[in-house]
Amino acid sequence: MILYDISKHTSFQDAVGDWLREVKEAGLYHPVILLVGHKHDKRPIRSVTTSEAQDIAGQLDESFQTV
Repeated sequence: MILYDISKHTSFQDAVGDWLREVKEAGLYHPVILLVGHKHDKRPIRSVTTSEAQDIAGQLDESFQTV
């Protein structure tokens, strides 16, 4: 599970960049990766839209969930 803060776009960039790459480079056989946006209490200052995260998850062939 890779978490990012929906109110901080840099958190999202780190999640889909560095963190995801590290998981994939770990040599695991078909790891199941779940990209999760959290801190929904901060929706008024949301920086990462749900559709943006869904688009990236789809491009990466990963699951997407908001918590």
